[in-house]
Amino acid sequence: MAATETLGTSSVRSTRAHSAVFDDCDTQAQHLREYAGIYVQTSEGRFRGRAASIRIGRVLLHRETANRRLLQWITSPPNRIGIGCDLDENETQMDGVPLGRDRFFVCPPSCTAHLHAPPGSTRMVLVLDVATLESTPGPIPRVLRADHGGSHVLEAPGFVTVLRTRTAALWAAVATGDDRLAYQELGDGIVTTIKWELALQERIGHLARVNRPGSYQTYRRGIHAMVSNPTEKLDLAALARLTGRSIRSIQQAFARHAGITPSRCLNALKLARVRRLLSTDTRNRPISDLAAESGFFDQSHFNRLYREQFDETPCERRRKDRR
Repeated sequence: MAATETLGTSSVRSTRAHSAVFDDCDTQAQHLREYAGIYVQTSEGRFRGRAASIRIGRVLLHRETANRRLLQWITSPPNRIGIGCDLDENETQMDGVPLGRDRFFVCPPSCTAHLHAPPGSTRMVLVLDVATLESTPGPIPRVLRADHGGSHVLEAPGFVTVLRTRTAALWAAVATGDDRLAYQELGDGIVTTIKWELALQERIGHLARVNRPGSYQTYRRGIHAMVSNPTEKLDLAALARLTGRSIRSIQQAFARHAGITPSRCLNALKLARVRRLLSTDTRNRPISDLAAESGFFDQSHFNRLYREQFDETPCERRRKDRR
């Protein structure tokens, strides 16, 4: 969910779709240069993620698919707005709210969003800067204002249909066309269309913000406890104590919002941390030290979990990162 190039407010240059296949979450996350993001693979097996972007005048379309279940935390830049939807019906959640067929999400500037993406889910996101929004014709809908708060999911079947069809048509037009001067008009045109369509939906009352379920707060508290205590062995009793929730409610919250058990999620977070340490460690520390730093003190147990999770050994990962 991000731009791979700076979106200038006066550029008419465009690029063809540049697509890449990634063999790990962190490399795909780095595709989002302006966005602070963490990807955590929560299902076993080799990751094959695809991210593609097309810059069209002053806007950018980003399309993302992953073959493995992911948890993502993504913070948008202070001058960017993201508007997106699922291109399928794989029960993707944005901040605990299922997107489904009739919903879309908005990420205002400096917003941190939490995304749970099932295997094979695909999203299309339109990225624009505040200056572009202000300079194109039409009223600025309330949900697109920079001061409108955090990320939100809204239900509007008509608008989602427009968003899907227009972005898909724009993607196809740029991928096959070569009239560079037309891209500025195409980009501005879709921004204008979206502004008027959202303003209409707001005016006639067909734009409904979807409330987050109560169990989502339990889930977020559990995730925060896990991230804040990376070296601790957190069982359900410890999570219940740290979150102030019952063991049963924690189990139900993780099943609903992550699709896995709390212990499986904790291991995924720890393994992702080791993987990032393997890529960033400049002191050539022993892998056992990096594992212990992330809460794994039994080396054979760690090696087994790592291989199951990523379909490679820690040594193989380190060799790849040093190429």
